[in-house]
Amino acid sequence: MQYPVTIAPEYDLAQAAAREADRPVLRSVFLDHRGYAVASNGFIMAVVPIKYAGPDAILPLEALRSYRKVERGVVAELTIDFDAQLATVTGTGRHDRSSSWPLIQGSYPNWPTIIPVLGNGDGDNVHSAYAPDSVQPLCLAINTRVFCPMAVSASYPGLILGYGGALGVIMPTFIEQWPEYSAHTIAAVKMLREKLIATPLEATHSC
Repeated sequence: MQYPVTIAPEYDLAQAAAREADRPVLRSVFLDHRGYAVASNGFIMAVVPIKYAGPDAILPLEALRSYRKVERGVVAELTIDFDAQLATVTGTGRHDRSSSWPLIQGSYPNWPTIIPVLGNGDGDNVHSAYAPDSVQPLCLAINTRVFCPMAVSASYPGLILGYGGALGVIMPTFIEQWPEYSAHTIAAVKMLREKLIATPLEATHSC
């Protein structure tokens, strides 16, 4: 079966993915069957909404970069073929062409559990300081210029909201006091997190 994928050009998920070749599962983008794409290098995680109705799949970073490459007069289409276990990018327009990459085999981390729970009722709402070299890639990945992370304790990562319902998660380095969050923000994040965790992850499709 073949499934088309649409990822908004505003998102640069490759910024949040790992670069090391010896970490192939994180040097990728995870396509979640619930309509999200996820990229993480272990220190930051970007979650963006996408148009995708297929099973869970791990997309190689090269396929994503090819899909995002903008050329005048060319429209890129990304398709996941589970029979052939391939991700294919087809450019249509002035120059028709097609390139394919094998899907990455393995199990992606259970990413919804990494989303921090805000407003846990203990009054320990805090702000964290973060490594500058992690802040910029995460903001680019979820398309936001406003870096105002939320966290609840030293043991929790920070959370930022991006364009169109995207989420960013970043690991803290040290903690200092921060104001309370609005009830609307807390409720929205809790609802999304609980919805995702309540829906079991599918096993990554393999041969």
